[in-house]
Amino acid sequence: MENEALSPEAIDAEAILWNIRKAVEVRTRSEFFSWLQGTFQSVLAHEVLVCGIAQRPAPGLRFDWFGSFPISGERFDRLCRSDGGLLCALVTMWQQGDQAPLLLGSSPEPGSLPETEHVLNEIRELDLSNGLADGFLGLDGLPCSFFAFFKLPAPPGVRTASALRMWLPYLYTAWMRAVCEEVTSAALQVRRIRGVLTGREVEILNWIGKGKTNAHIASILGIGEATVASHLERIFRKLGVRSRAQAVAKGLTLNLQQGTGPGWRYYS
Repeated sequence: MENEALSPEAIDAEAILWNIRKAVEVRTRSEFFSWLQGTFQSVLAHEVLVCGIAQRPAPGLRFDWFGSFPISGERFDRLCRSDGGLLCALVTMWQQGDQAPLLLGSSPEPGSLPETEHVLNEIRELDLSNGLADGFLGLDGLPCSFFAFFKLPAPPGVRTASALRMWLPYLYTAWMRAVCEEVTSAALQVRRIRGVLTGREVEILNWIGKGKTNAHIASILGIGEATVASHLERIFRKLGVRSRAQAVAKGLTLNLQQGTGPGWRYYS
């Protein structure tokens, strides 16, 4: 196609080197987003990117949405659901097509399979026309990553697909670092909070989760009700919450059930 999404400036060596530098600097989700919405637009203009990454041993891919085009949670669930969602259909098409980049124009090419026409119809319904998708297989032969760009300024062609294939390793490694940083930060938060709560406070938090009042907890533990209230006040402060329900929810999120969790130990 003559009018492709890839601009002539995209093949400029300086732009390529600048984007490589920015990709290598990505460490967090916010940095990944800034790169996509900044210098990366010069090599592949788009409004939406959905990143899929495998998190073994869980099946399938975990998808995340980046872009200037707004989307509701309900709409994103429709895109990513495992029973016929658009992203899963695209991954299947990509696998069946020997992992060649998917060129998702506004209308099917002559002789296209019915499945392709169905996918393009759904893309139009979702106002995501002009898409391009590609990914990587893992050592187990299953998809380990998948990147789907939508709302390109023009239908993609072979040149645009070639550019995406060139950038895939940088997209993948940058996104992997961002995901690993997210997981590491969450793990550090868990360890930090676990190190702050005492064994008694964890015990009280567990009884709160079972619906016990301060009076009930005091009777169970053989301590004064005022002591339970004092412990509860410290729990709220340490977890950064304001209510019993919030404390229980935070405890469940951080796996603070008594005697559970990797590397768990009591602090007295």
